[in-house]
Amino acid sequence: MPRGDEWELGKGTAIHLGIAAVLDFYEGEGHWPGIHDKDDALKVVDLAKTLSESRQKLAKDNADGGYCYAQKVNWGFPSGDVRDLDEDRIRRFARLFSTELTGFCAFLGGAAAQEVLKKSGKFTPLDQWVHHDEACLAIDEFRSNYGPRFGLRCDYQIATMGKEFQARVANQRVFLVGCGALGCEYLKGLALMGVGTGDDGKIYVTDMDRIEVSNLSRQFLFRQPDVGHPKSVRGALAVKKWNPSLNIEALEKRVGNDLE
Repeated sequence: MPRGDEWELGKGTAIHLGIAAVLDFYEGEGHWPGIHDKDDALKVVDLAKTLSESRQKLAKDNADGGYCYAQKVNWGFPSGDVRDLDEDRIRRFARLFSTELTGFCAFLGGAAAQEVLKKSGKFTPLDQWVHHDEACLAIDEFRSNYGPRFGLRCDYQIATMGKEFQARVANQRVFLVGCGALGCEYLKGLALMGVGTGDDGKIYVTDMDRIEVSNLSRQFLFRQPDVGHPKSVRGALAVKKWNPSLNIEALEKRVGNDLE
């Protein structure tokens, strides 16, 4: 799902070719491209070129084949006019293929769950490839900003967005109001991203409610032994176990206009 102008420029075909090239790379090499591995990335680019050229030839022989190759897009549809392969985009895709981002994983989980619910029959699930590309998140220019990796939980995030970004995140001070269904998701994301782990960083979470049995099905930080305890306290304990470096304080205070 590139942005509209990028799709019109045919960037979506580059993403699809990148995925196909990575699959061919795995079949030939027996492993996925390494994080920021230049040699692996070059091999993926060469495979993408080969795929694009071979599919272009197939498309000439079979106009109805629907082959994906580097081509221009007009009015939202592939035109068949050949364009240069977006090598930079495919190279970046290969270098970061093995990484994960907490927020994006949460989005994918929600999207997958929605498609499962559609299968019940009332709605029609997606029957096609769905790609998403956010080039603005990737740091390509300074090697010292993304490596070497430290063997930390946030290494994937550092590899993608850089050490400077991670340092800013670690020293953020966040006040989270509510630790229910959405609050659990936000608290999970903050903890796994490393927010509030620096010397100047901290997370404050407040919730006046106590955990009930009915909460357990949708508030995943809580378990049966947590029933009857404050949500903020038990939520903070849960994420602290995941990330011991987290600076977090649980409160049971109400937030409202009269308390500003």
